[in-house]
Amino acid sequence: MQPEIKGSGLQFKEAIDFFRQKMNVPTRRWTDIWQGAHARAFMVAGAMKADLLTDLRGAVDHAVTGGSFRNFQKDFDAIVDKHGWNYNGGRDWRTRVIYRTNMRAAYQAGRYRQMTDPDVLHHRPFWQYVHGDSQHPRPEHLAWDGLVLAADDPWWQTHYTPNGWGCSCRVRSLSRRQLSRLGKDGPDKAPPLTLVNWTDKATGEMRRVPKGIDPGFGHNIGEAAFGRPLAQSVIEKSRGGRWKAIEGKGPADYGRGAVPIDRPKAKPGPRAQKTEDFERLFERAIGGKTVRLVDAAGDGIVLDKTLAAHLAEGRLDGREQYLPFIKELVEDPFEIWAAFAVNELTGQYGIRRKYVKNIALSRDKSVHLVAEAVNGVWVALTFFPSSRVMQSIRNGVLVYGRKEKGGT
Repeated sequence: MQPEIKGSGLQFKEAIDFFRQKMNVPTRRWTDIWQGAHARAFMVAGAMKADLLTDLRGAVDHAVTGGSFRNFQKDFDAIVDKHGWNYNGGRDWRTRVIYRTNMRAAYQAGRYRQMTDPDVLHHRPFWQYVHGDSQHPRPEHLAWDGLVLAADDPWWQTHYTPNGWGCSCRVRSLSRRQLSRLGKDGPDKAPPLTLVNWTDKATGEMRRVPKGIDPGFGHNIGEAAFGRPLAQSVIEKSRGGRWKAIEGKGPADYGRGAVPIDRPKAKPGPRAQKTEDFERLFERAIGGKTVRLVDAAGDGIVLDKTLAAHLAEGRLDGREQYLPFIKELVEDPFEIWAAFAVNELTGQYGIRRKYVKNIALSRDKSVHLVAEAVNGVWVALTFFPSSRVMQSIRNGVLVYGRKEKGGT
């Protein structure tokens, strides 16, 4: 019989903040989202429908803010009954995995943010690996127990806890006095990073993963969510770092064809002569100063007039003509993609939701439109006259794909 999972007291702000900044991303399997991208995406393998994923998120949110495992199981049973979800694995095993994985990730990410506070780092500049109370400990995790390294040692980028399914290891911060009490006059030497091959049986894809760490866990969940702490001078000099897109899946991986040309419900609008014109046209198009629309996947997206000034700033390039298409772009896109990127300076992960649509302007002319949203707020509108550029936009994880006749 499995031991009961006790409440882990995650009612502290940083852990809750970590969980609530995630975006819902439907997935078929765990590996659809890899490594640090899990810090930005809420997913439950096999939960493909938006309303199902939303309800599961609500149950986990209740757990993260202090709900018990038993209550989570009750919520899970009610959600399964409501949606008729046919999930893999037994009920006790599946609820345990969902609950523990999300609770441990939120706890460790929250602790990371606390330990990387500048004042805390100044007084407690060392981190110690503490092995959990697993009944069947992993040899490598046991060997790392008690290891003390500087908080900024690169080893923590791949070995910060949790380091696998069911892993209950943790990291604690130490002051110089505490380090001395352990009989140490300085940090230990970091173990060498050993990478081994791992093959995903479902897809046949081979990846390199750190030895002793389960596939998909070889990253720092806190760093992926909040970024590495840097001196302000470094941040200003680098202007916050450069974001590098993370290659994901593309249309072919989902059996998707070219983006079809849609007949629009609205007509193109007039050109703007100045920023004030753009703002007025934007407000007219969305139907107010701030509007919340529900997209084709069932998720909300906020459009705010303050974005108009940003879109028009220094470049009245004609995109204002396409503002009347805003609602149909969000409510009836051809596809919605979740695209991930990592900040090369801080290691923080970002995620953008991209809405893709090809709209006919005349009998022989069309335009590809892409809207981008971050954390449920629309932040960009881009247009492309050529389909070649669109292929690079359709990348990441497919959140929604309209079914076409004779296709997917």
